[in-house]
Amino acid sequence: MIISIIHEEIYNDISKVCDIKSPDQIRFFIKETVKKVKREDLKKHKELLLRELDTKVSNIIDLLEIFNKFNLIVEEDIEAKDYLRYIMYEALANPKKVK
Repeated sequence: MIISIIHEEIYNDISKVCDIKSPDQIRFFIKETVKKVKREDLKKHKELLLRELDTKVSNIIDLLEIFNKFNLIVEEDIEAKDYLRYIMYEALANPKKVK
């Protein structure tokens, strides 16, 4: 029962990603979110993250490359990584918010 609920949630999240018209919309949403960030764990990485987000993306592969660079930028900072993961999830799971 619980597994089927989890599968349904995953399916719903994936189907929302399919609604995204442009991966660059996601990049823009993440960039705007990072610009406004007030968390200390991300503030120290903010400049580098924004520099990566200046790159326009044309496909999902470009977007995934930016996400990978984020992991390299924050390295061992678990809290920063976790918050970035949350921001990326929000951008992917809530495409209406991105538009």
